[in-house]
Amino acid sequence: MYNDAAGGVDKRIMVKVEIGSNDAGQRLDRFLRKYLKRAPLSAVYKIIRKDLKVNGKRAKEDTVLEEGDVLTFYVEENRIRELTRQPVKHRAKRQFTIVYEDENVLSVNKPKGLLTHGDSSEKKNTLMNQVCGYLQDRGEFDPSGEKTFTPSPVNRLDRNTTGLVIFGKNAEALRQLTKLIRLREYISKYYLTIAAGKLTEELHKQILEAETMVLLEDLYRPYKPKRRTRATIAKEKGLEPLAELIFAQEFNGDLFEEAKKYIDEEKEVKTAEDAVAGAKDIIAEQISDVADYRTEIRSMTEEKGVLTTAAKDENVQSVYEMYYDFSEAVKKLPGHRILAINRGEKEKFLTVKLVAPEEDIIRYLEKQIIKADNVTTPVLKEVIDDSYHRLISPSIENEIRSELKEQAEDAAIVVFGKNCKQLLMQPPIAD
Repeated sequence: MYNDAAGGVDKRIMVKVEIGSNDAGQRLDRFLRKYLKRAPLSAVYKIIRKDLKVNGKRAKEDTVLEEGDVLTFYVEENRIRELTRQPVKHRAKRQFTIVYEDENVLSVNKPKGLLTHGDSSEKKNTLMNQVCGYLQDRGEFDPSGEKTFTPSPVNRLDRNTTGLVIFGKNAEALRQLTKLIRLREYISKYYLTIAAGKLTEELHKQILEAETMVLLEDLYRPYKPKRRTRATIAKEKGLEPLAELIFAQEFNGDLFEEAKKYIDEEKEVKTAEDAVAGAKDIIAEQISDVADYRTEIRSMTEEKGVLTTAAKDENVQSVYEMYYDFSEAVKKLPGHRILAINRGEKEKFLTVKLVAPEEDIIRYLEKQIIKADNVTTPVLKEVIDDSYHRLISPSIENEIRSELKEQAEDAAIVVFGKNCKQLLMQPPIAD
């Protein structure tokens, strides 16, 4: 019996745990951290220091457990179930195919679209849960009989990648497989890419010269599978030839008269204006996918852009009041200010906007795209404006703000490390 902080009395009970074959070979502290899954680390190490025994004797945290060892320790009666409660293993319909299986190893082919482990968007239908369900049905895995072990993969694949994933069916197999993967001598990983389109010499050169993931994403953008956009709908309506005619800038007739050829009631192209609007959507998306344009626009925005913030409610008091009407050049923003603004936005005190040099950007795009002055010029100017404001600007703003956040967080970690080092290097206080 002991008194808790509130002055009440909680009964402590002795917990007895026998180490099975799947728990053997682990350090004592690592086993206990898994067994008391919901306990804070401080509580786990306090139990080890205070009253935990292995086979009736006190043990250190680095003691390696063997099969048949018996652990005893004391925990408040009303907390033991909470601390040892394991996450629910959801059963999921089998989608994988078995490539190889024996008593220790299961190798499966993961289909595209299936997560190896769960994430915030999907926790039930995962390869992990499907494999656990399969092994349960075969009587090779019983969650209720395991203390810390779950059959797990030694490699993982992204959701949209299909290929082999290897599972250890018991703890010893899992350890050995993990070791072999790490050594890279007996198990090798190979990735096969199925590419669509043609890799030109120019594109190959641009890929090799891309210094950042952002630049690589810009090059990939035109080939990336798209959701159903206004441009794809317009292409489905057969308006791509009209878009090509406008973009070529060689037509000198009546554009709307030409557009009448594309009127089709069944495809919901009811007027010449509808046809021209669809063609403009196709061109706008094409412009937004050009890597060189995006690189230059990103550079112009980073150089001349201004980050502005405003209060969602000026009457509400908060620690973010200095940002209720604030603006500063993107290239001059210090990291601590970026993080403060992001917190204010996340806590719904601030609205944040990146103001780009729009006139300069539009002028740049017009210079790159418009090569002649004819009946298509006014249409192309409208397309350029739409492409920038609707398609390019929002994504560039997200990219720049993400990069600013990442740089600010990295700088904050460095500062924290220096401060922590100074604190830890202080001489001890004399008694």
